[in-house]
Amino acid sequence: MTELRGSGPREISNAEAFAIKMAKQKGALLAGNTPQIADDVRAGMSIGEIAKKYDVAREFGVTDQIAYSITKAALDTFFSPEERKAIFAPRLRQVSRQVGLESMANGVGLFGRSPEKRKADSRSAGQVGGAVSKELGKGIFSSKRKEYDALRSNRGRVDGWRGGKIVDGMDEAEYTLSLLGDPSFRHPIGHSKAGHPDVVKITRYVNEKYGNNRSINATKHFFANDIERTKNRIAKGYQKD
Repeated sequence: MTELRGSGPREISNAEAFAIKMAKQKGALLAGNTPQIADDVRAGMSIGEIAKKYDVAREFGVTDQIAYSITKAALDTFFSPEERKAIFAPRLRQVSRQVGLESMANGVGLFGRSPEKRKADSRSAGQVGGAVSKELGKGIFSSKRKEYDALRSNRGRVDGWRGGKIVDGMDEAEYTLSLLGDPSFRHPIGHSKAGHPDVVKITRYVNEKYGNNRSINATKHFFANDIERTKNRIAKGYQKD
């Protein structure tokens, strides 16, 4: 089975095909049996919270991940993409601000390093990466100029988190930030990083939904960049985008 993604078609695994089929079938059933989930969303509950409230995983005998997809499919029957965006967009902005404020208060992420250190890190990474690429004959050292330009152009499209493929009314950045507001995507009490985002889990869900094969580090950098944007908005006194 082939699915169209932002950068072209890719083969869907049997597990993914099963999850998609299950979400469509059971989503309609969940919507029919529990129409109150629409009110739960309007009241501020996230998709993950609704799935847990109605114990969707146990009800249908599926994993938490598929339960999330079933719940989302059920909600799709109540709201258009425009309505979903109107509901979730304010929450995404609030989550983004909160993550930025937490990081500023705790001195973590970008706020744990001075601007000078961040620039030094960037220069060091570029120098080391370039030296290694040249030694191994990779990167721009193995491509002609036109080939390199093409690669750079394609990489820019793939790496863009915002304004790309829209799924359920959200682009990749909006969906990624929405997961931060779901408690099931934060490390639980007792974990060494309790309360912090589970970047590994978030990355897996984002990749399965948008198919861009993000690395864990790419997700971390996205959050760091978004925190920087949040800090700038706060510094300028902006209350919304």
